[in-house]
Amino acid sequence: MADVLSRAGHHEEALDPARRAVEYYAPRVVAEDADDAMQDDLASAWNAEAVALHALGRDEEAAESAANAARIFRSLLTDSPEAIAPDLIDALQTYADTLDGIGQGKQALAARSEAEQLKAMLGESGPDDAACSAV
Repeated sequence: MADVLSRAGHHEEALDPARRAVEYYAPRVVAEDADDAMQDDLASAWNAEAVALHALGRDEEAAESAANAARIFRSLLTDSPEAIAPDLIDALQTYADTLDGIGQGKQALAARSEAEQLKAMLGESGPDDAACSAV
């Protein structure tokens, strides 16, 4: 829901469902031995929150959410790299954009570099290719 709203340019409206998803999944992932699907859902919610916050100019908050998303996606990458890499690439690009927004260009470059390495691993020119192939 939050992704759809954000893509349609409704970033303020996207923030609420993204935050509700984070609030739902975060305590469950921490309190339980959460399965990969629940961790993936939390990472996706954090990334959606980061995208909405970034679009609203709230880059410090967005950077934290994007970093959390990337951290979880990285932890899931080993078990299913082809399934998780496009999500990690997206989260890293969001993270890089937010870091640029708060004046942390060197860290943004490192996140973009990691995303480019993942793209090369997948043999893609970008995460849009992965999204298109999933359609």
